Amino acid sequence: MMACKGGDKEQISSDALTVIIFSVTALEAFLNGYFSMEANQLSDMDKRQKISKMINGKNNIKDKMKKMPRLCWGKSIESTSEWYEWIKKAIEIRHKAVHPKPDCHTFKQGDIVINGLSDVSVFKELDADFASNVLESTIVFVQRMGEFSGLGQDELKFHLTRWTGHEINNH
Repeated sequence: MMACKGGDKEQISSDALTVIIFSVTALEAFLNGYFSMEANQLSDMDKRQKISKMINGKNNIKDKMKKMPRLCWGKSIESTSEWYEWIKKAIEIRHKAVHPKPDCHTFKQGDIVINGLSDVSVFKELDADFASNVLESTIVFVQRMGEFSGLGQDELKFHLTRWTGHEINNH
């Protein structure tokens, strides 16, 4: 964990939580958009329908990460990898921040106040290194999807740039 003094720690935790929320949100948007395009390429209507239901239903992000690549390309992500563990942690933190359960706990860090949390301990580990690991892991996941689909790095970069509207730098 980074050494911080006083309010600096609060600002870093607040920024880290923001990075995590946006990373997980972007990851889910990527999954939905990317696999919607990929599903349209499939000739197997049953698989197309399953992917469509996952995108439009109440499926969690981890299920989408695991099941949609398998349906499209017959390959699964490395769910035992370090980057996957970082994404799982980020999803848990985002879920607790965005969907708090009725309870008596409150998490306050800088400008962020989240009421009704059943467990605030998950937020205590937030720092710049944590946020950096989440961002790095999200990038690795997107790169794996490019490898699974047979896209080269340049082709994946082209599609991501087109999809996001921003040029994606090589990582």
